[in-house]
Amino acid sequence: MIVWCLVLGTVWGCEGLNPANVPPITEFRGTVTYVGGEASWPADSVYDLRVVMFDSIPTSTTAVLGAILSGSAAFSNTLPSPAISTQYAIQINPAPRTFRYVVVALRNGPSPLTDWLMLSVYAPTGNVNQPGTVSILTGETATINFTVDFDQLPPQPFK
Repeated sequence: MIVWCLVLGTVWGCEGLNPANVPPITEFRGTVTYVGGEASWPADSVYDLRVVMFDSIPTSTTAVLGAILSGSAAFSNTLPSPAISTQYAIQINPAPRTFRYVVVALRNGPSPLTDWLMLSVYAPTGNVNQPGTVSILTGETATINFTVDFDQLPPQPFK
């Protein structure tokens, strides 16, 4: 009983249960829509599918995994496939933060080091050759939607 009282006193005394101590959620979210729906998907070549936000444009396929492992990229959970459309969310920590290359990325082979294909790139001007930069402040929620057209993929950053 004494131990239990000490634990509760410590938690309450340190404001451990105070909702004001919960950091604000900083998040990008949106929808990925696939032109042609489920019928447009490539057969047997989807190993992983995510929305990925890079601090800088990766210059090689191995740089994709390197950016993820070093923390210079943020990414969604694996997205379902095939699909007509799907929702995603990426919590950003730490914030504020700026990303210079935001994509829907598909791993189309068994190697997480080399088998990456960019399916859609955030380009607010409409020119996929000029990827857009996005910034987010602590506590913000921002929306970025994507359209994937398997017949018209954007330029690959490392080809």
